[in-house]
Amino acid sequence: VDVFVHNNDSSLRLLSFGMFAGGLDMFGGSADGEGTDDGEPEDANAGIEITLMDTQLRPYVFFTSKSELMSHVWSGTASERTTALQGSALLQDHQQRVPLQNGFGVEMLLTGSISYDFAGQVQISLWNQNAHSLVEIGAGMVIQGQARVDTSFVQTMIEFNTGVQTRLDFVSDMEFGSGIAMCMQMSQPNYETVENVRKLERIPGSHYVLKKYKKKTIPGPGKTYVINKKNTLLCNQMFSDKNKH
Repeated sequence: VDVFVHNNDSSLRLLSFGMFAGGLDMFGGSADGEGTDDGEPEDANAGIEITLMDTQLRPYVFFTSKSELMSHVWSGTASERTTALQGSALLQDHQQRVPLQNGFGVEMLLTGSISYDFAGQVQISLWNQNAHSLVEIGAGMVIQGQARVDTSFVQTMIEFNTGVQTRLDFVSDMEFGSGIAMCMQMSQPNYETVENVRKLERIPGSHYVLKKYKKKTIPGPGKTYVINKKNTLLCNQMFSDKNKH
């Protein structure tokens, strides 16, 4: 999964997120195990790979063997929401002074930052022979700007800030009782973009002050993404069987 920020003809890749797993034949019903290129069974392993602003981070490994996996199962590791990576980054910090034709100068400031939170949880029941996992990719972004003209006889300023907070949810369900059934879902909940604009004018040495404030909220609808046709068929089969019971 890649997350980009687009602006006119330019784009910036904020992060890339990927999961890897192998050697999980014990849940897939295979007796021989998954083989590598040299024919040897692959050890059970799983983890997350994250690239943040074109910088490859060290992979976050969940387990590297079946014994370590079963230890997590029996102890209930990550049965509650667990954060894998959390932090913030500065996207933009710009300052510029622009001369106008009337002789005035406009000073412009622009800053932007992003905060992110990658978390997940997994629940495995050997008694019910099923598993449920949730991976959350949450992010919030704020852009703040200011433009002002400051002279000896008039002062004017405009400030604005725009903020949005959203996340992607990856849900996986598996049943390994009488047969193997698996369903993966990717969705984005509803979100809101908030814009604030403030204008200020004043004349030094007088009581004249003009203040204006405007706030705008733009709702964003939630989405459910189609992964592929095979996964859609598996999900329909899995949940239709549950509804029958």
